[in-house]
Amino acid sequence: MNKLFLFILLGFYSGVALALPPSFNFSGTLMDVTGTSPLLDTSIVMRFDILDSSKTCVLYEETQTINTAMTNGAFSVMVGSAQGATQRTGTDPGLSLAAIFQNSLSPIGCYSAPVITDGRYMRVNITPSSSGTQETLSPDFYIASVPMAMTAQTLEGNSTIQGGVTLANSGQLNFSTSGGNAGIRAPTSLTSAYTLTLPTSAGSSGQLLTTDGAGNLSWSSMPNIPTSLGSGMLVGNASGATGAPVAVSLQQLMDTDLGSAVGAIAYRGTSGWTVLPPAAAGYLLTSTGAVPQWQMPAPAVTPTGVAAGTYTKVTVNSSGAVTTGAALTAADIPFAIVNGGNNGAVPHIGTSDSNDVQLMTNGTARMVISATGNIGIGTSTPTAMLDARTVTPSLNAIFASSNATSAAAIYASSTGSSSAAVYGTSSGSGAGGYFASTTSTPALAVSGHIVTLNNSGTTSLSSCTGGSISGNDTRGSVSYTASGSSMCTISFAVAYAAAPICVVSWGGSGSTYPIYVSGTTSTTLTVGIMTGTPVSGNVFNYICMQ
Repeated sequence: MNKLFLFILLGFYSGVALALPPSFNFSGTLMDVTGTSPLLDTSIVMRFDILDSSKTCVLYEETQTINTAMTNGAFSVMVGSAQGATQRTGTDPGLSLAAIFQNSLSPIGCYSAPVITDGRYMRVNITPSSSGTQETLSPDFYIASVPMAMTAQTLEGNSTIQGGVTLANSGQLNFSTSGGNAGIRAPTSLTSAYTLTLPTSAGSSGQLLTTDGAGNLSWSSMPNIPTSLGSGMLVGNASGATGAPVAVSLQQLMDTDLGSAVGAIAYRGTSGWTVLPPAAAGYLLTSTGAVPQWQMPAPAVTPTGVAAGTYTKVTVNSSGAVTTGAALTAADIPFAIVNGGNNGAVPHIGTSDSNDVQLMTNGTARMVISATGNIGIGTSTPTAMLDARTVTPSLNAIFASSNATSAAAIYASSTGSSSAAVYGTSSGSGAGGYFASTTSTPALAVSGHIVTLNNSGTTSLSSCTGGSISGNDTRGSVSYTASGSSMCTISFAVAYAAAPICVVSWGGSGSTYPIYVSGTTSTTLTVGIMTGTPVSGNVFNYICMQ
């Protein structure tokens, strides 16, 4: 038959006060629902759940089996088992019994923020073997006295700990008073472990706690620091000095470290403060860009009395002073062209090296004088003393015009052997080497011979017709192999663009007759004989130009 149970607490106490027990005793008697008869059962399962102050977080769970059949319902169990023990069942989080009673403000499992006044609750569940039904004793038991006994991590009174104590995970050792806690904690990260050993005594008033670098602490006296300083005084030691600091002036410190030379300058160099000694009178302080330095001044300039003004020519003495001033004349610049005259000197325009000279207009070179002396117009590489070229239609390379009496637009003279005063070539279609036009005066006046350098043609005529002479602007000779007509027509091998101008004369041996040019076309030359008829062996010469 199922029964309801009433739990009567007979004893609930800590094992040893002020120590850290691994468990605590829980005793009592189990009664049936009437409360008059004890519950007798050989196998009753008891489960103990320790909860936080809000009863929402299970901090500890343990299960034990008791026998009340021989004890008239009485029982006594020790609650508390090692972490991972078989008694730990169900939702036990695996915390130590001591840890769940700590109110150190740090989270305990699911207990996020315990405070120092928080208690705990213990919930007891009973399952008798006779019924197999679990019953929860009500109400839950509030535990307030046990944590006082469980505060083994808080030493109260004169307690002694044998051996060393290690606080893991950056734990903090707290010393509690009525006004709060004072704690000691190791740094969160260390490169190596170390130990500080306290002095053997409490020291004297005003002493400082110092270390020897090996972890041994000792008491040291404060240095005698002046308590009263005069105006402009400092507390310190000169460089390299030992002992307690003294009252010194800035001048004393600088005299000790930098020297007391009058006129010296202290500056910060790459390796510290450096002193630049004084220099001789009159030297100037300059900088290299990195350090200061003394530099000899420039020679003094003595006034010379030259009146103020602008001069294009001056005379300077050895001290750099201007002694005279005047305007430039042509004689002062022997190789320059001076506006207004050159005072009889020959001016020069050009270069004194192997570079060409160019004359430009509108940003374009129009004429060049090469380093070898050739003049080019329309070309930057002249190949003759005067080289004029054009590729523009209807634009003459050279145009000459003369309206003066007895004057030629172009006058050419040649006295050298095998030389020509005028030389020309033509390769364009319908072009001539020379073109001359006139209305009243000669367009081309030649003193001496006209020589052409194109093909020199010769032909022999058995009759005074049909002979062929070669060339365009050609010279040559025609010989007769038999008597012929007094009017001879010769065909050009290469036609002219228009009728050329031709000159004929008798030449060679044999009889001579007055001859003349009867007419020309672009393809023929007709020669007439004034008297007589040419005979075999007669020769006449010709030259034709266009």
